[in-house]
Amino acid sequence: MNDAQAEEIREHAGTLREKLIAVRRAIHERPELGLHTPETQQRIVTALERSGIGSIRLGERCSSVIVDIEGEGPGPSGRCIALRADMEDRKSIRLNSSH
Repeated sequence: MNDAQAEEIREHAGTLREKLIAVRRAIHERPELGLHTPETQQRIVTALERSGIGSIRLGERCSSVIVDIEGEGPGPSGRCIALRADMEDRKSIRLNSSH
């Protein structure tokens, strides 16, 4: 990677950062408890669709979101990155816990 490519990545990351912060704040405005989080799911799907980042699927048993992201390089790269994030309002669960 050359300096110009690295700078382009930094600039793009800065733009993404602001968008991600806005999505996070919107989600935190209306917290949802448990595994049924349809509003949170829809906000995430909308943000992903706007970004054009991969193929989006919805979970079958809960409000999960699954995204398949394909690389742009030639041939199969054999590389895989898995990310996992919880969507429920963990803070409210702790505050409302009887333990």
